[in-house]
Amino acid sequence: MSKKKNKILSADDILSSSLKTVDVNVPEWGGSVRLTEFSFEHRQKFSEIASDPKTKKDIALYVLAQSIIDEDGNALFDEKSIKDLSKKNGKILERLFVEASKLNGLDDGSVEREAKN
Repeated sequence: MSKKKNKILSADDILSSSLKTVDVNVPEWGGSVRLTEFSFEHRQKFSEIASDPKTKKDIALYVLAQSIIDEDGNALFDEKSIKDLSKKNGKILERLFVEASKLNGLDDGSVEREAKN
């Protein structure tokens, strides 16, 4: 049996790929929230925030701000308006944070590892 070779991707293949998304049902709010994976730029910013003692406390808000998008892939919240979101039901926001963390490969030790770098 011959082993099938994987396609070697072109720049166009790579640049035309999209980030993975997941829709999370939030019946308390009457619909679903769309979450997306971090881009490389957002992952780098996550590392900066996680390693800075002054901003580390805001890491969950950052993850939500960068993960919650509309149907066209646009962020619904920026760093200013996410503070308003933080005043919403903590149980729901925690559920969204957990899903966004899973989607972005952030486990319980991620923040600690980033803080050491």
